[in-house]
Amino acid sequence: MYLRSSPCASIQRKGKRIMKLNLRTKLIGSFVIMLFLMVVVGLMGTHTSKTIRDRLGNIIEQDLKPANILGDVARRAGFIRANSLLHLLTGSIDDMNRYESEVADWAGKINTDLDTLENIFKDQATLDKLAEFRTAWETYLRVWREQVVPLSRTNRDEEVFPLAIKSGAGGMAAREAMYKLGGLHDANVAAANHSLKLADQDSRKSQYILSALILLAIILGLAFGIRQGSIIAGSVNTVSKAAQLVAAGDLDQRVMVKTGDEIESMANSFNTMTFKLKTMVEELQREITERRRAEDRLRESEQWLSTTLRSIGDAVIATDAEGLVTLMNPVAEDLTGWDELETAGKPLEDIFNIINDQTGGRAENPVTRVLQKGVVVGMADHTVLIAKDGTKRHIADSGAPIRDEEGEIIGTVMVFRDITERKQAEEELRKHRDHLEELVQDRTEALRESEKKTKQVKEYLELQVDRMPIGLILWDAEFHVTSWNPAAEKIFGFTAEETLGKHPYDLVVPKEAQPQVDDIWRRLLEGDMTAYSTNENITKDGGTIICEWTNTPLKETDGTVLGVLSMVKDITEQKKLEEQFRQSQKMEAIGTLAGGVAHDFNNLLTVIIGNSQLALMDVIKDESLRKKIEEIEKAGDRAASLTRQLLAFSRKQIITPRVLDLNELLTGIEKMLGRLIGEDVELLTIPGPALWQVEVDPGQMEQGIMNMAINAKDAMPQGGKITIETANTDLDENYFRKHGIEGEKPGHYVMLAVSDTGIGMDKETQEHIFEPFFTTKEVGKGTGLGLSTVYGIVKQNNGFVWVYSEPGQGSTFKVYLPRAEGAADSEEKQQLPVIELDGSETVLIVEDDNGLRKFAQEVLLLHGYKVLDAENGEDALRVSQAHEGQIHLMITDVVMPRMGGKELSEKLQPFYPRMKVIYMSGYTDNAIVEHGVLAPGLNFLQKPFTPESLALKVREVLDAEN
Repeated sequence: MYLRSSPCASIQRKGKRIMKLNLRTKLIGSFVIMLFLMVVVGLMGTHTSKTIRDRLGNIIEQDLKPANILGDVARRAGFIRANSLLHLLTGSIDDMNRYESEVADWAGKINTDLDTLENIFKDQATLDKLAEFRTAWETYLRVWREQVVPLSRTNRDEEVFPLAIKSGAGGMAAREAMYKLGGLHDANVAAANHSLKLADQDSRKSQYILSALILLAIILGLAFGIRQGSIIAGSVNTVSKAAQLVAAGDLDQRVMVKTGDEIESMANSFNTMTFKLKTMVEELQREITERRRAEDRLRESEQWLSTTLRSIGDAVIATDAEGLVTLMNPVAEDLTGWDELETAGKPLEDIFNIINDQTGGRAENPVTRVLQKGVVVGMADHTVLIAKDGTKRHIADSGAPIRDEEGEIIGTVMVFRDITERKQAEEELRKHRDHLEELVQDRTEALRESEKKTKQVKEYLELQVDRMPIGLILWDAEFHVTSWNPAAEKIFGFTAEETLGKHPYDLVVPKEAQPQVDDIWRRLLEGDMTAYSTNENITKDGGTIICEWTNTPLKETDGTVLGVLSMVKDITEQKKLEEQFRQSQKMEAIGTLAGGVAHDFNNLLTVIIGNSQLALMDVIKDESLRKKIEEIEKAGDRAASLTRQLLAFSRKQIITPRVLDLNELLTGIEKMLGRLIGEDVELLTIPGPALWQVEVDPGQMEQGIMNMAINAKDAMPQGGKITIETANTDLDENYFRKHGIEGEKPGHYVMLAVSDTGIGMDKETQEHIFEPFFTTKEVGKGTGLGLSTVYGIVKQNNGFVWVYSEPGQGSTFKVYLPRAEGAADSEEKQQLPVIELDGSETVLIVEDDNGLRKFAQEVLLLHGYKVLDAENGEDALRVSQAHEGQIHLMITDVVMPRMGGKELSEKLQPFYPRMKVIYMSGYTDNAIVEHGVLAPGLNFLQKPFTPESLALKVREVLDAEN
């Protein structure tokens, strides 16, 4: 549809268009016409103004100026006549001089004015009058100067006054001339007034003409402006009507304006605009259609993501940066007992109440640590969750920060799972999921109405998924990757782009695990609930890791499985730590068992060895019997050596640590080591420079070094080389983490390394080398206690052992001992005096082993002591109460049923304050030692002991000063 403009902006002549002006040209033309008229009016006004100025100049010059000069001449003549009279009347010479000077001055000015008037006036009559006045005036002045003044100065009044009267004729003539001069002045003034009146009339006539011209210019300008305005307004009105129709929605409007100016250009631009607008509207409609489709897809995606989050097998709680709950999935609701609606905006601590499962004390919330330090808090399984109703569940929890695009923490996400009863949890999840599906169906309409909020939740959930520390992988029903979050990228090394559309067998599942994975996948597609598994997986670089998988099927409302959501966590390090902990617990248990065995064994050995030595005292002549008893004694000694090694492993020996230099200790035993390992093995010692001091039991360390040297020698049946070296070293947390060493503190250590070039060991062998009685040697060629003794010795001296070995590459045992401060202790040995072993004091023996008690009693009786014996602590209390007299010494076992030796001593001490005590035991007890070091002031006798060592210890204690 076209709208046409009615006025035509073209200039027409005889029906033919001769000129087309654009809007700018028209406006400039109007301005030029107005400017031309204004210039014409201005020029006429300027001409008229100049004519008036010229006429006024002539009036002033020809009429007013002569009148003024004639007035000045008359006034000055009057002053001269007045001064001439005063000159006659005064008698003062000074006044006469002044009057004469003034008269001369005024007379000169009158002559000048008369000359001027003669130049101004042109008519002869006026000039004649001026000549008559000049003649009369000059006659008057001459008579006054030449006759009157001299007589007046000599005071000859009788002569001067008649002369003055005589000269008055000249004065009268001059006055008459002045009267004529006054008439001339009046005539000039009248002529000037007449000229001014004529000039005023001419000026008024010029004003009327200029006003008429100005009015004509205004009328012409308005007419031209109205004409052009009408043309412009008509065209603009046409465009405006078209714009209104377009605004009403009629985008087919077109404007036909043929003015040849900017309005026509604007109309053309308007037509172009409406065409483009129509095109844009059509494109916008298409875009709106596409956007609605996209919104439908977004809604489906939001439902998918919501279903995903609500289908996750683990509990998820999200908070804002203040720790207030913003999101809580159904599993979290089930575990905590709280509903998402009632927890929104509440502090996490109010709903997530956890305690330590070991101490029972309140445990630190992982979200608190995330907000404080901004780091991911790994999965921990040592907490117990107390639900709203008081129900307690063991859980594993972890937390991670949620960051925005600038890296600022905007919230946290916490993931935890119930690890108490997995099957019960699966049933609860199934019920809860059915409930959620019902809720989703009931709330579909409400979700559509809150589309904006859903979109925000979707974006928030997507951010949470990307920030979660646990790998999230979505598989479609064909077991191909559809989503792979950053945590999964970090675990396996594959980027999301590299995994999309690929099967797990092409990515992370090793060939040997494929049957197991096939079975899990089959059960998931059949609709089984969450499936848990722990598998070995492969990474992008070919490495092997251990992962914990939680797989949940994603279903439509009709039960059709759309895909599977997998949550995966790398637990390789956790498994290593578990294995290390298991090994540590095993070694601790073996140590406890070994210590207990050694304790009981030492009681038997004390009886065997002691009675063997007593029998040897009685058997003198029967050589055959003596040899048999000596063999029994030797066997007992060998058994005692084994129990000492067991005690060393279990760290239950009494030690005497002192500060020493390991280099000096090595130097002292180097020759003994050479004889011990034989000539076919080369021994090389490399002492470290400026070696730090260590605090150890020197005897134990010597035994440990010799055991390691023997073990190295046995690993080289064809000969080889043993290297023993020492060095200072600083160990940090990275070293302990890298080598899997737990429980040790970073700091300064002295290293003792024993290396060999032998057959080496595999990993399986290395896991057992410190276990008692474990050996790879043939039967009868080793006890299996050598390295276990080393382990116990090093541990009891506050150090640790690290082993590196490969089959065929030899082995290296590195012992690390903490650096000791202070100077080395002196090694001077006191010369023990010869002690008399016999005595007569009363000794109380308390021992639960019958044979050992009788053996000790017999030995002491042989040396003259009075002996009381008791089977246990309670029996000892009864025996002491029944005894009359002093008890000088009590020999008691440390560990006994119902009452130990330390407690018995404390109960008897009030009754026998001077009684001394000797503690005996097959291994140490925490009641009398700390870390294997005997408490000050206590006397200890290690089992097994000989008759001589018993008698010597008794005498030594009794003779010692209190």
